[in-house]
Amino acid sequence: MYSNVLHYCKQINMRCRIFRSLEMPKTSENRQRLAADERRREYYEEQRNEYENYVEEERDEQYERTREKTEQWREWHYDGLYPPYEYNRHHV
Repeated sequence: MYSNVLHYCKQINMRCRIFRSLEMPKTSENRQRLAADERRREYYEEQRNEYENYVEEERDEQYERTREKTEQWREWHYDGLYPPYEYNRHHV
């Protein structure tokens, strides 16, 4: 009976060692995978931020050009009346 228990405990102990030896590479592999995922996430976040900044700058430039053109159009078509817009002109 004692030898059976001792044999069983040795088997369990051996299984635990084998399991731990098999588990260690998986754990380090998971850590590497998580680190790679984090780097990938940071990279794509940085790319997205750069693109958003680019789009915002382009939008601001387009707005500024449109505003300048509108201002020039209003100055050119100003007829001395208030408000100085095209629709205020009196057509004869």
